[in-house]
Amino acid sequence: MNPAMTNYLQSQQQNDQTQGVPQAQAPVFNPFDSGIKNAIESARVSLDMTEKQQDKAMRRSMLSFANAYSQEPRQKGFMANFGSVARSLSPAILEHDNAEDVAFKENNALANQILAYQAAEQNRQAQQEDKMWHRSHAENQLNEQRRYHNMMGERHKQNQVDNTPVEVNGVELQPITTQKNLDLYLKDKKALGGALHQVNTIEDAFKQFRTDYKDNWIDPMSPAKGVANPTKDFIGRFFNNAELKKETTDRNAFTSRVNQFVVAAENQLRGGGVLGPRLIELFRQLKIYPSMETDMPDEFQAKLSQIKEEIENSYNAANLSLKYRAHIDPSQVHSLLNTNEGQSTSNTALPETKVNVAPVEITSGSQPNYNVYTGKKGYPVVAMLTPEGELREVPPEKVARAIEEGGLTVMKPDNGG
Repeated sequence: MNPAMTNYLQSQQQNDQTQGVPQAQAPVFNPFDSGIKNAIESARVSLDMTEKQQDKAMRRSMLSFANAYSQEPRQKGFMANFGSVARSLSPAILEHDNAEDVAFKENNALANQILAYQAAEQNRQAQQEDKMWHRSHAENQLNEQRRYHNMMGERHKQNQVDNTPVEVNGVELQPITTQKNLDLYLKDKKALGGALHQVNTIEDAFKQFRTDYKDNWIDPMSPAKGVANPTKDFIGRFFNNAELKKETTDRNAFTSRVNQFVVAAENQLRGGGVLGPRLIELFRQLKIYPSMETDMPDEFQAKLSQIKEEIENSYNAANLSLKYRAHIDPSQVHSLLNTNEGQSTSNTALPETKVNVAPVEITSGSQPNYNVYTGKKGYPVVAMLTPEGELREVPPEKVARAIEEGGLTVMKPDNGG
């Protein structure tokens, strides 16, 4: 009998024996038991005799019956002959049962052979899949190792840049070897150009304010301003003096612009890479931001000039660093520019805030202080400076928009050129 069927029958017998024992809890239904039972029933049907085996068993049974009956003596009477037939059936039935057992054994052996072949085939497929997985895993590892080695090789090449010092006008400088450092200097150049625009704007406003009110009855920035300015403000409001009221309005507006300048300049510098934030810390330590409440006119102008000089110097350092691809500190700018064999430094330094052009009186527009000259294309233009320090020629009617939206500043002409 099939071993699987034997194990199942033994388990069923054990279950039958334990059914009479009272249990505290009913056995849990297991769907796998039902599946196994159905599988064994199907196996019983599958291992039964085939049609050919049944025909063979039937023929052998009939031959056994005929052989047994032929050996019986002939007698008279139906009952005597019926007994002979009955005695002849026993060998026939036994022969049929033997044929069934032989067929069952043959079918069982064939089934076991098929199962063994199936198991061997499944094992072969599993080994093949395992082999393919290991091969794929090994290939992935190899590709990852190649990618890693290629990446490390590229990084090694990048690190093996030329660290030979760069010589500029006899001064050895440390070269810039990474794009990150170049990006920092680009950010510095842009930020410092914007901050310089803020300084030029407040400087122009300060000069205009001094031109308008320095010759007043009491200078609004004189040592007595702490008392004089509130007094003039009161008199202007009490007597409705238009001149004093205008001075109060302009003074308060300029004071507000000075305070805004400090915030705007620091915001510009904060957007730099290295030099910009360093200047914020320097300005706060030196306390050189101008103030309308405490500074005299000369002190106010001196602070603006010092701020402008520091920003221009740092701008030149960023610009030269980008040009020579070398780290240049603001303290080295003056020596580098002065050792340029007497040549002009206009190609490396920040463009001067003046141009050698012949001023032409402007006939229209809201700001007559602009100096118009004939540009390269033959029409009137105004020389202006971008926050990045680049020269632009702007038509007079677009100057106000360029100042408001583009952050440009008007460049002063050099009448002596």
